Amino acid sequence: MSALPGPLVRLVLPFRADEPANPTLAVLVVLAVAALVAWSVAATVPLFETNVSGTSVIDNPSYPGDVLCENDAFDRTPSGCDEPKTVEKDLGAHAAKTASNLVVPFGLAVVFGWLVAAAVVWSFTGASQGAGTFRDVLSGTAWGLVPFLLPAAARPFLAESAARAFDFPGTLDGVAAGVRAILVGFESEPLALLSFVALAWSAYVVAGGALRTRDVTPGRAALAAFGPAVLLGILSSVGNAVGPVPGEAVGYGVVFALVGALLVGAPRGVIELNKQTELIGFRNTRRVEPEEWYVALHRFGGLALVGLGYALTGSPSLLV
Repeated sequence: MSALPGPLVRLVLPFRADEPANPTLAVLVVLAVAALVAWSVAATVPLFETNVSGTSVIDNPSYPGDVLCENDAFDRTPSGCDEPKTVEKDLGAHAAKTASNLVVPFGLAVVFGWLVAAAVVWSFTGASQGAGTFRDVLSGTAWGLVPFLLPAAARPFLAESAARAFDFPGTLDGVAAGVRAILVGFESEPLALLSFVALAWSAYVVAGGALRTRDVTPGRAALAAFGPAVLLGILSSVGNAVGPVPGEAVGYGVVFALVGALLVGAPRGVIELNKQTELIGFRNTRRVEPEEWYVALHRFGGLALVGLGYALTGSPSLLV
């Protein structure tokens, strides 16, 4: 097995990889996986347009409404009243547009997932008290995204068969929900199975990376990888059942994740700054030295915020 190329060792026998992961190569791996996952969604756009048929009649957004157009109180007829009250929308085109709008979110979910996974491994393996740097953790964790190419490679083929068998509703919202459900695997059991296989494989690779870079026991490395992977699988299943999150929730999720990242990366600095701010106006103050348990409490609080933000963005459903 030692004759295997380095990248293959990290995927097949991650616990036996000797050399630390190359940071530049790790970034390229993440970007490549994100691009290929996004492509797997883009490849389904023409498939949905072909397999979804029919039209839906909706209110014309260009028509101001009867309240304005049929009101004799106006001296002149408001602009747009000559437009038809309703318009027909092609469901196939709407399905294709829905899939197209998900291309970038799927790719971003990969990058976001990488950062969250690195933060989890960093926190669960002793943070700054452990061996290696956060850069090393990022480099090792990056290889854990490669397994998600497995469902990505199958997505265009499985999505086409699912689209043919799926009974799309005759409404725009129903079609959009159906397209998303197929792409995330909620309406495609083979794709869902491949996604969870990829998740387990990913946790295995991440655990190996944690063992290499953090000098922890195999048990602790496995806990740092498989514990969050189980939670990610649960969040993905719940997210698939609930459906897409509102745009406002995504915004809150990003804010929570950024605040949490600050606490994960520099909990001691945040504590000291907060305490020094509280002591403004007092005399004879000295440098504050927080206890390690208090620092750890803030770090894991930040990790919880990162996880909450990750869930609110809807990324778990797109990644797994």
